[in-house]
Amino acid sequence: MEIGLACVFSPDPRARAHVDDMARELMLIENTRQSGFDSPPVALRTRTVPWLEQPIARDPVTGTILILLGRARFGTREIPAETLLQKFLRDGQKALTHLGGSFGVFVWEPLTGTLIVAMDRLATKKVYVWNAGETTLVATELRALLGHPQAPREIDEMAVEQFLITSHLVDTRSLVRGVSVLPPGTITRIDRTGMSFERYWTPRIAPARDDGLNKWADRLAEVLSPAVTARCGDEPPLLPLSGGLDARSVAAFIPPALAAAATTGSFGHGHCYDVRYGRRIARTLGASFNRLPIPEDFFHQYLGPVQMMCDGEVSIEALPIYRLIQMGPPGRTMLMGFLGDALSGGHLLGLDYALGAENPLDVVWRKKYQGKGFSEQLLGQVLLPERYQAARGSTRSLMHAALDKAEAETLDEKALVVELHHRQSRYIAYFGRLLSSRYRVENPFLDPDVLDTFLAMPLVHRQGQRAYRRMLVRHAPRLASIPENKTRRPVTYTDAHGMQPASAMKRSTSHLPAELQWRLTKTQNKLGRLLAAASGGWLGPHNRDSYVHHDESIRRMDPAWYRAKLLDNPISADWFYLPALEKLFDEHMSRKQDHSARINNVVSFLTWREKIDI
Repeated sequence: MEIGLACVFSPDPRARAHVDDMARELMLIENTRQSGFDSPPVALRTRTVPWLEQPIARDPVTGTILILLGRARFGTREIPAETLLQKFLRDGQKALTHLGGSFGVFVWEPLTGTLIVAMDRLATKKVYVWNAGETTLVATELRALLGHPQAPREIDEMAVEQFLITSHLVDTRSLVRGVSVLPPGTITRIDRTGMSFERYWTPRIAPARDDGLNKWADRLAEVLSPAVTARCGDEPPLLPLSGGLDARSVAAFIPPALAAAATTGSFGHGHCYDVRYGRRIARTLGASFNRLPIPEDFFHQYLGPVQMMCDGEVSIEALPIYRLIQMGPPGRTMLMGFLGDALSGGHLLGLDYALGAENPLDVVWRKKYQGKGFSEQLLGQVLLPERYQAARGSTRSLMHAALDKAEAETLDEKALVVELHHRQSRYIAYFGRLLSSRYRVENPFLDPDVLDTFLAMPLVHRQGQRAYRRMLVRHAPRLASIPENKTRRPVTYTDAHGMQPASAMKRSTSHLPAELQWRLTKTQNKLGRLLAAASGGWLGPHNRDSYVHHDESIRRMDPAWYRAKLLDNPISADWFYLPALEKLFDEHMSRKQDHSARINNVVSFLTWREKIDI
């Protein structure tokens, strides 16, 4: 979002004339610079934030123009647009295939009449495209692309199914039929014949030689350390902290003086583990710490601005990150660790162990895709039949096909490979769009050396994140002595004894009659809730993992607003069977089931559709 871009490729001057209509729909950011060019058959406009260096370079001899969205790197060295243009003129599009970082590179070659677009390995900068005949529309924001009168204006039922089930989209679709995002690790060529794609990188897990856990832990540190250091510069960074491994893995390799001067903080309620352990990490670094509280009606407050930035893909689980928008002044460097947990093995499902009678593919579907969203059965109840039949099972089929093609040896590793493009790239783009509208967001895990090293790690060291934990124990022992939110134990403990989730508890067998045991359990639960409420969540059985209690925010804060969004919204009936939605809402309000993710996904979709007016 540091750079907004709108482009029309068409030999028809009447089509190119609407590029300014598209540009007016780009999100407004204070003090931005406007630029662009008209070089038939291309008309292009940009909006650039004030703290960004010149992202546009021109060659006076050939007329070639290069626009750099985000930041690209060769090794640890950042490459400005002018240098990248010179490399392109010398080496052609090969110069765009060895870059690290989070970027999109646009190159207009007037001599060949070709627009070339190169996306980073995970396509963390979203670029939307639509093509019909000789006309192609390109934009960094869906709303801007739809500002052109030729753009389609029909919602894609398959994309809606993806969002309602997974809380995000999982392939190159957008919510608008016919409009897609450019794929990861790909160079796209646009000319009068349309679009063509060339994949230059595909994630694959091909384990390298296993020379021991310590060697692999050191290897991870050897690639992560320079990647973090290169992104720090001379100014103390903004450093969001959490109770997980990623934030402390980034913090471990920040030069000590910069780490001590960093602006650190965690968002969430005071008793959540991310805040409690984040504060301890800051103290160990010698840095000051700020807790960023999230308003209880955060969904109501944040939905509007986030919808503008994220093109309808608003996940209730990820929405609280918008709180970081007030962490520091505009233009500061913010270091993020997203992707480390997945690469290091934190999302492995243990599919090589006994699963009983359950199909392993169903485990992947249930845990990695369906999550807290709608099951296919429940989705069939709430969506109108004609809507459901148009998309029924398409997300599951997509997952099966992707797993079949994934380049890895075991199903667990195949699921990780698929996750990189189907979930991680979407979420990193989501977080980046939110935060790069204000900060210079840097993610060291997007370096080619870091990605390749993590993907080459033998499975035995990925399981339980063994190498990742050992890396911290060997290279940041003070940070490893702080508990992590998955286990509530120091990293040093789990490194020595293995990982067992804090929730894994042995249940004692009760010898009481079933009716008496039921009454006792009900009484204990009620007393526990009262204790948690009286102590503000510090005592009693209480979920201290989440930043905000989504279920309670619906029940207590503004149930009338949610009910109106779900049931009184006139566009709800175009997509949903209202009695089924009402039952869903009533079950949530009466605590029969936690439908918070499902309710918020429906509200998000309806609100987006209302704003986009299609």
